[in-house]
Amino acid sequence: MKNWVGGWIDWNLALDLDGGPNWAGWRADAAILVNSDKDEFWKQPIYYGISHVSKFVPPGSVRVELTGTYLPEDLLSVAFIRPDNATVIVFLNKLSYSIKVPLEDEQRGTVLLEIPPRSMQTIIYW
Repeated sequence: MKNWVGGWIDWNLALDLDGGPNWAGWRADAAILVNSDKDEFWKQPIYYGISHVSKFVPPGSVRVELTGTYLPEDLLSVAFIRPDNATVIVFLNKLSYSIKVPLEDEQRGTVLLEIPPRSMQTIIYW
């Protein structure tokens, strides 16, 4: 969602255990794997990432630049302005320890956030 790329959801939202059906004939991965023989399905980790972001970033949202203090490379962040004018910031902490992040908004002030280890956290405010 950053660096001038378009966002999309792969058409393979759910596939069988062999990665199909697939027109190309290769084994593909998906957010949900289905075992139709046993009437079972498994949600893979990417399912929860897609689900998390889609709860806070509705269609019509616009990505905006998030600037500031140097943060570790493994603390990822992206910000959006939603159609209802809310600001949404999604953090993904891939590190094994918490990170303190000073969040400053010129109009709303500053707050010190602590992003837990190996977590996805979302901040939303108006």
